[in-house]
Order: sequence, then C-alpha cells, then structure tokens
Amino acid sequence: MKKKWMVSTALLCSAALLVSGCGGKKADGFDAAGYTTAYLDGMIKGDTDSLASLSGTSAEDLTAAFDTGIDELVTSFFGSDGNTPGSTQISAQLRQDYTTFWKNAFADTKYDIKEAEEKDSSYQVTVETQQMQLYTAMEPVYNEKLADYLKDNSVDSDQYIEDVYTLMLEAYQSALDTVTYSDPQEVTITLQKDDSDLWSISSDDMTTLKNALIDLSTLTPSADGTDETPAQASAEEIANSQSEGAPNLEYPEDLGSTPAYKVGDTIPLQSDGKDVGTFCIDKVEVTDERNEYNPTTPDKVIVITYTYKNTAFDNPLLYDQMSFRILDGDTVCLPYYPSDLISPELVNAGDDAVTATLAYGVSASCNEVTIYVEGTQIPTPFQVSASIS
Repeated sequence: MKKKWMVSTALLCSAALLVSGCGGKKADGFDAAGYTTAYLDGMIKGDTDSLASLSGTSAEDLTAAFDTGIDELVTSFFGSDGNTPGSTQISAQLRQDYTTFWKNAFADTKYDIKEAEEKDSSYQVTVETQQMQLYTAMEPVYNEKLADYLKDNSVDSDQYIEDVYTLMLEAYQSALDTVTYSDPQEVTITLQKDDSDLWSISSDDMTTLKNALIDLSTLTPSADGTDETPAQASAEEIANSQSEGAPNLEYPEDLGSTPAYKVGDTIPLQSDGKDVGTFCIDKVEVTDERNEYNPTTPDKVIVITYTYKNTAFDNPLLYDQMSFRILDGDTVCLPYYPSDLISPELVNAGDDAVTATLAYGVSASCNEVTIYVEGTQIPTPFQVSASIS
C-alpha cells in the first residue's frame, strides 16, 4: 500500500470508486465540466449537494463516502487504532482532531474547471489549481512550538508522541488561517466510462490533482526553529518508523522479474507505451552524520542521490520516499533522517530535472543494496543495484 505524507491516496481512491458507482448521464448532452466540478466539490470539499443532484446518489450516502475517505486518510498515517501493532499511539480525541483539520484544509483548496474536451469516448478535463502552501506557513510555527517544548521535555517520555503531534496540529491549524496559494497551474485529468458504462476518474489522476492542491512537503524542522542547529526528526518521521503510515516495508514479490539497472544508468519512464521521463540513481554514499532525535540507531547510514525529469508526462511528476524500497539482503531498510536531505519536488513536463536525496539505515556488514523504485503516478517498478564502500 502506498502512503503519502499525511494525505494518502485512500481518500482519492474512495472518491474515484464512488463516481464509478454513480449513475452518470449519457454522453449526449452530458456536461463533463459541470459533473467534474460537482465531483471535486463533493469528494474533496465535502459539499455533496450538486453531485447528489447530478449522480442520483443521495447526499447522505455521498457525505458518508467523503467521511470514510477522510477517515481512511488519517488511518493511512496513524494506523487503524492505538492498539493495533504498527499503529501510532495517539489518543482517540487527537485522531478526531486531525480528521476535522483535514476536512477544513481540503475545504479551502482552490481549483477551477477550465475546459472539458471530448476525446473518443472520454473527456480530457483541464483543471486550474492553486497549490495551498500549507507546509510553508506551518513550518515556522511548528519549529517555535517544538523548541519551547524541548526546553522542558524529553523525547524519551511516554507522552512525547502525543505531545508533538498535538503541537503539530496546533501549528497546522494556525497556518490554515494565514495560508497563501501558489500561482495557478493546469492539471489534466480524464473523465471516462468504466466497464459498467459509468463515469469515473482514476485514482492516479486524483493523486496528481491532490499534489497540485496542497503542498505536502516532507517536514524536517530544526529543534529551535533556526538553521544554526541540527535538524531533528519530526513527529511524522518518528511515527513513520513505527506506523502503518510508513513507507512500504513489504519485500517486493516481483523483484525477480523487475528490470535491473546500475548506478548512473539513465532509466526511461514510460506511460501508455511512450517515453515520458527519465530517472537515475546518481550515487550511493555512506555518511557519518547522525541525528540524535532519530528513533533508530542503525549500524550504517547510506545517502541515495537521485534525479528525475519529466519530458512528456501530462501532469507534474514526483518521486519521493514512498516510491522507494531499499533492500539489504532480505531486509527492507527503514528511512533515516539526517539534517541536510534534499526534498523532492513536483516537476512539470519540460522543466529542469529534480535532484533529491534519501537516507536509510543498513547493517554493519552491508556492502550492496538493491534500490526498488515504483512511482505513484507511473507504477512500473525497476531496481538498481548499488555497491557500498
């Protein structure tokens, strides 16, 4: 299961399934732009009245589906509950508070349907989005709150996870009141009929749209909110090493049939049989840097530098931590969080390539890793073998 920084694909998959289950109108006289607007309002903002009118599904059922999607979104990060192995230990009230927050955040997203062009038996819908800079507004508030907290509290306390997630929620709530938005950009999604002759939007398209609506940058704040002190693992990063919201730690069953490359190879990214981008593992290095706040103490830490470019993919492309599994023999390695990692970014077709870094803990005897890569938007896996000196 692929998870994304707090906002997973669970909400979007639920939405796509809901639309494919609704009674879409026939193509003749069908207002694709209007239907898409109603769908996004219902499944992203929770405003279901128009979608109910167009789809024939009751507003109550649509609202229940929206609520389920938000619940799945929160579950995808924290786990199903505090008693389930691998779940993050937070209170039921804090979980509910995060649920309420994400409903409010998505209600404030900005998008506008610009055009719906009929193409064969589907519609190419152009959506103008303005990305909510939520992380940008939240980061300084969180850094200040965390610095104050750490003056009098230990990361080893039983209350630490609850406290820090509470601080983060407070920072998010404050940021939402003052958040700014990026300049408009266009995202193209496809509205098409499924095998049951009903209109649907794919979960992949919705994932791309979600990334264009909210800034979901990885949080690696400093302990005192300044650049002069070492960055520490955030609450998400601490919990990510323990929770269901962590990167996929299942050993890939298809490894034996996955195309294999070497460090430095330029790997073609293909969608619908055509080349749409390139990917390269530039280098893999051992680092001596350690983070005193990281929840794990691996024998050895490696830093992976990689580059990806969008040459012809219709929507912004992203390869982040959720796209990687690092294999040390039969072990899937946990991420590590030094202070100077370079975060990945969305890249549009024709823009400059993006270079980013990730770090992982490996065993002391490890001299080679296999880097298994499977993107969210281009889910065709490949692997890269890398020697470690």
